[in-house]
Amino acid sequence: MRAILEENFQAVNEENLPKLLATTSRFTGTPQQMNQFASEAKQMFEDTDVYMRLVDFKLTKFQPPRAYAMVTQLTLPAEEQGTDAEHGGRKLGRTEFLNKSALLPEYELCTYKQRFNFEGGKWKVHRVVSEPVKATWPTP
Repeated sequence: MRAILEENFQAVNEENLPKLLATTSRFTGTPQQMNQFASEAKQMFEDTDVYMRLVDFKLTKFQPPRAYAMVTQLTLPAEEQGTDAEHGGRKLGRTEFLNKSALLPEYELCTYKQRFNFEGGKWKVHRVVSEPVKATWPTP
């Protein structure tokens, strides 16, 4: 699960939409929701360069074919032009969908609960099931 999440983050870093979608569970959303996800991810790739890194990963529930983990994610957009302090310092126009999916969360360092699905012999990223909230750096 950690490996597929890191692969998912790397796809974002590379701005590789097919690779991003390949890490995602086919049950993540309806066809319309998945089209919206793909469209907004593509637009984000065009608007800004984003660097994502997995800071911490704690498996919280393992009940195949599902599992859940608490994830701490670092997200650093390269461009911060057109930002507004009222909107967490992120580019205006950042959608609620991008925040809730943790593609472009409100906080640089955030934590959230991530669901995974086991499909075709592999774990896939399903969806963020909690609101991403501001995090602090984990202690060793």
